[in-house]
Amino acid sequence: MVAPTNPHDHRHLEAARGWLGLGDWQSASDELEEITPAVRATSGVLLVRVENYLRAGRPEMAQPVAQTLARACSADWRAHYALAQTETQLRNFTAARTALERAFALRDIRHRALADPLRQTLWGNLN
Repeated sequence: MVAPTNPHDHRHLEAARGWLGLGDWQSASDELEEITPAVRATSGVLLVRVENYLRAGRPEMAQPVAQTLARACSADWRAHYALAQTETQLRNFTAARTALERAFALRDIRHRALADPLRQTLWGNLN
């Protein structure tokens, strides 16, 4: 994942992550909007954007971002995992399973997947 290199953008990205950790998706969104427009398309920012949309209950907005991220960062398990989370919230379980299998193929992340609050929905519909 590519993260912003300039201090201004990096500070806002870290603040957005912090707000998400506190459960405040609106403040996280405000921080993401402070990032320089050209930097908003970097993979590190897009990953936080997907998480923000999911926390806000807007998986339909997260889906195109997560799909773009998975295509652009096909060798990064986090991109596929974000897509799996998004597809799960949209109840697209076949797509979620495919994305999760790609993430698992890149890195053994079962421990993370098992701790995910969406796991009941995803795992219950993988059969």
